[in-house]
Amino acid sequence: MMRFLLFLSLFGVLYAYVGYGASLLLVSLFRRRVVRKEPFYPKVTLIITAHNEEAQIDDKIRNTLALTYPREALQILVVSDGSTDHTNGIVQRYGSDGVELLALEERSGKENAQKRAIEIARGEILVFSDAGTRLDPTGLGEIVFNFADPSVGCVSSEDRLQRRDGTASGEGFYVKYEMGLRNLESTVNSVVGLSGSFFAARKDVFTDFSGQMQSDFRTLLNSIKLGLRGVSDSRAIGYYLDVGGDDKEFARKIRTITRGLTVFFNHLEFLIHSGMACSPTNTSATSYCDGRCRFFSLWRLFRMWFWPAIHRPFLCFWCFRS
Repeated sequence: MMRFLLFLSLFGVLYAYVGYGASLLLVSLFRRRVVRKEPFYPKVTLIITAHNEEAQIDDKIRNTLALTYPREALQILVVSDGSTDHTNGIVQRYGSDGVELLALEERSGKENAQKRAIEIARGEILVFSDAGTRLDPTGLGEIVFNFADPSVGCVSSEDRLQRRDGTASGEGFYVKYEMGLRNLESTVNSVVGLSGSFFAARKDVFTDFSGQMQSDFRTLLNSIKLGLRGVSDSRAIGYYLDVGGDDKEFARKIRTITRGLTVFFNHLEFLIHSGMACSPTNTSATSYCDGRCRFFSLWRLFRMWFWPAIHRPFLCFWCFRS
């Protein structure tokens, strides 16, 4: 029995890190859904959440103002989540440049801040970015152009993790591997996760946005419910610094996994049904599903959340302390 459990565990590790990618590569030889990406300029709201970010909010706003997306079609909205430092004052200095400030008196968490921002957002496409994430000048356009394809409900950026001296973080190889998996998922059908530091979605996806659950994963699940899919774009890059220490990085990993599990267990219909109601001829982001089709592979969800929740914290523990 113990030998069986040992080999089962080894199989799970190999499948999570190697077998899953190999199976995606194999499926991509027979099933390819190319994103019909092309330049177009809908109204966009860029939402930046911040809490006591006086050290980097100025750089973030300057980076945002340098974006090449047409300003007449762009709403820049900074949500200050109960900041007690000079964050609000710094943002207000850019009011004449069209930067709007939504200052919340009490801190309620990132998702609650995003929910308040969604209520006053004017864009057809909502883009979320953290205060510590930097974008290329064309980055906003790159992520938005994917919505020219009516099958796309949300888009994930590609992460580039850097140390404070500008060099690649030790997690660089693993991040590249994860980004490669997302590209394969996009080719086959849909990704199973979005980069929370920089992602976008149609506003229709946020009809029941929760301020208590991880926004990026829930946004993806809501897109799937609407018969849409999530894709990853390697040309939309979010540059961000590591959190500055092994202990903090370990805590971030645990937090990401547990928050993702919270969202998943509030969407158990993805396990109960082998397919979700969706129309294969769906051509509008607002049209709801009226047939049945494949949406998510249970193996993909297992690989993304359940198996990592079991074994990755232990692997991270030894990696960060070796």
